[in-house]
Amino acid sequence: MTIDNIVLPPPAERARQLAGTLNKVGITSQVGTPCGILAPLWKYLDTQNERERLITISREDTALSYAAGQALAGGYPAVFMQNSGFGNCVNIMASLICPFKLRVVLIISLRGTGNDTTPENTEMGKVTASILEQWKVPIISLLTPTDEIAVFELNQNGPMAILISPEYFGWCP
Repeated sequence: MTIDNIVLPPPAERARQLAGTLNKVGITSQVGTPCGILAPLWKYLDTQNERERLITISREDTALSYAAGQALAGGYPAVFMQNSGFGNCVNIMASLICPFKLRVVLIISLRGTGNDTTPENTEMGKVTASILEQWKVPIISLLTPTDEIAVFELNQNGPMAILISPEYFGWCP
């Protein structure tokens, strides 16, 4: 793939790079609910050793609760979800994750943004970032295939979010 004559790594390579960054900052567990936008990352993590594997949990709020337990036990978990499922996590975020500043990385795909214009997703697409901003959760956005994360950006106390647009991994509805 190219953008303005820049050769971009394929989605699988971007997935490997993102997984490597998560590993470098010491992510201790990875849980989540499957998502088409995050599929390249999911597939990559599914081929890794047990420490780097992604545990599938059927509901986003259950995955976030699991991660809260991991964080309370001293871990640094990552939770993978769609922003539509993030809506199911509002109470856990507002009553547990944010007030107690639990160290959790939310990796949220942004359905209803960019090339995903499905009507059932556009409203959540409009408000995901602003909800996180209300809680003062730091956000890193991966909106285009050229966006990258520096390791130091993930060294936060408390929760943080990585928002991933459909275009980042080349997803099309």
